[in-house]
Amino acid sequence: MLFVVPVFIEENKFKTSHNDFLIDYGQAHYSWLLVFQKICTALEAASIPFRILTRPEIYSSDIAKKVLLEKDEDWPIYVLHVRPIELIRIMPGAFNACYYLWEFESIPDVWIDNNPYFNFRNQLSLQDHIFTANDTFEAFLASQNFSSVSNLYLPIAERPAEFRKQRLNNDYRGCLVSAYDRTSCQSIQDIANASSLASSHTQESLSSFMERERTRGSVILLTVANPWDMRKNLISQIKSISDFSFKGRRVALIVKSTLLGLEPWNLIASLLVNKHGIKEICVSNSIWVSSDYFEKDDLDALYQLVDAYICTSSCEGLNLPLIEAIRNMCPIITPLHSAMSGYLDSQACFSIPYDTSLARNDSSCLGGAYKLYWQECKVKDIQASIIEFMQASSAIKAQKVRHAFTQVSSKYNQELFSSSISKFINL
Repeated sequence: MLFVVPVFIEENKFKTSHNDFLIDYGQAHYSWLLVFQKICTALEAASIPFRILTRPEIYSSDIAKKVLLEKDEDWPIYVLHVRPIELIRIMPGAFNACYYLWEFESIPDVWIDNNPYFNFRNQLSLQDHIFTANDTFEAFLASQNFSSVSNLYLPIAERPAEFRKQRLNNDYRGCLVSAYDRTSCQSIQDIANASSLASSHTQESLSSFMERERTRGSVILLTVANPWDMRKNLISQIKSISDFSFKGRRVALIVKSTLLGLEPWNLIASLLVNKHGIKEICVSNSIWVSSDYFEKDDLDALYQLVDAYICTSSCEGLNLPLIEAIRNMCPIITPLHSAMSGYLDSQACFSIPYDTSLARNDSSCLGGAYKLYWQECKVKDIQASIIEFMQASSAIKAQKVRHAFTQVSSKYNQELFSSSISKFINL
């Protein structure tokens, strides 16, 4: 029998205080909860029976395990943990596997914050099998003497051919704008220059912002990120786009915050202004932030409305927003390192050069204190890649979009997912 362990423990949520910041692993776009939901949907599509189990560690004896099984079910018990590695608690005597998203090229063998569950190497060694999200990390973990490792590609729904044709021709864009009349955004300049958080609430609808930028002939870029996470390298992205234009054509950026369920503008102002120190560099109103909740169809439409999706992350374990952008036939501007190097090449995107450096030590990632390295995109290189995109013909953009979709859909599909899970539970 297969049991799937989600990120939540009680009442569908798990919250923890980390450096005085309250993290809810489920209350965000592209959270662990979304990954869990995608895996459950894929298991149902594969007709593989499973049940959800929130506390596998309490079934430590054979007698306790019998409680989990129906009368006609036999051993063995398989447990798939879909949660951050530090939250995993194995079921003794069962066959345990984890879905592991890791973004660095080494794994620290230390107790972080004196917590044994934060010894990632030890936590991984307790697993009978490790699933990764792409070829790059499968090879990396194999090189780290973890013998039982394989990929588990999350399936993405392939778009119909007619949709792809419409997306590439941009002949339906206008009808989607009205969907954003109910969602709001705010200029990052207003956030940075507000005398108080209470005065930083001058907002407008996202559709109004996009219509105005279209009238100006702007190139509209989108990034979807957690502003709290230093790995997303938002500071360089904001510096590169703030007051940036090429041959008189303006570049605008929508920052879709993945954080939900908190005081949105207080949070955004605090994180972007205080944490990243952007106040001095926000000299234009070309960057707008939205922390509204978007339904899946609205997020899909947003990817379809913008001119390109831009990623400047210093490291990624999967980068699901970028994969979703590709699924929606959106051109991509991104570096090709960590997770992205496992499913994209230079023919599929407008690639941003990067330099390897010691990761900064920060509450949002492990950082240089543990001798971890990441890949940083510099402002001049980000701007050069944006210019390359702006200069590219429609035919070249369409060719890259088709190539990116082919690369991603050839791996992140139901067939490969079903094959990996079937091998795991010996079907």
